[in-house]
Amino acid sequence: MLGGPIRHDPVTSAPDPDLTGEIARTERALQDALNDLRVRVSLGKRDQASHELIRRCRDLCELLRDFCARLPAGDDEDATRSAAEYLAAHLVILEREVEQAPLH
Repeated sequence: MLGGPIRHDPVTSAPDPDLTGEIARTERALQDALNDLRVRVSLGKRDQASHELIRRCRDLCELLRDFCARLPAGDDEDATRSAAEYLAAHLVILEREVEQAPLH
């Protein structure tokens, strides 16, 4: 996990490549977990595995938001933050669907 201050390139003020790598890995893991949860929702499952996936997605959302908060200002960085918020909103929708899924 990343620690310490963010290193910026003094010329371009680009974000730390370690930070952007962590963001990419976390975003991919969150997308995969959301896809798994989406499949469970489509099958109407509201079992322990679905709730564990929700917890995993919440943890990944929190981690992704924390990483995004460390990005500098800029259009690309704002787009990254927006994508993270979109994924978090999608999780909320899936959580509601898990709670409303019929029991099997």
